[in-house]
Amino acid sequence: MLNNGNSIQASEIPDNNPPLNQPSNNKTMYYCYDKNGNYTGFIYSDSQPTDSTTKAPVKPYRDESGKSIEGITVGMANPRWNGTDWVERTVVSREQQLAQLALQQAQFQASQQKLNSQLALQLAQLTAKEAK
Repeated sequence: MLNNGNSIQASEIPDNNPPLNQPSNNKTMYYCYDKNGNYTGFIYSDSQPTDSTTKAPVKPYRDESGKSIEGITVGMANPRWNGTDWVERTVVSREQQLAQLALQQAQFQASQQKLNSQLALQLAQLTAKEAK
């Protein structure tokens, strides 16, 4: 019951309301994207707008152990439409990109040094055998 002078009983509330994700006029929900496939929002419409899909940009919910729970979904972070499905993109800062590249370069240089050391050892062993 409301207390603002307009009393209403719970039994008086219509129970034929549409679900929250569906408008009462039975229009279809379309998920829109820009020319690059970036999600821009959704719209209810009688006809499908250009650059839109009826597939929602969601992914399965995963619990702490990593298991998905059937029927429960969550929104994607930075979804992009690839023509058939939504793909979640992680946002990586420029600093993170540079750090990743620096790490990759250091790992590559370390593997090159290891290879050079192995080759030098093999060459020394061959030279020692030939000297005998």
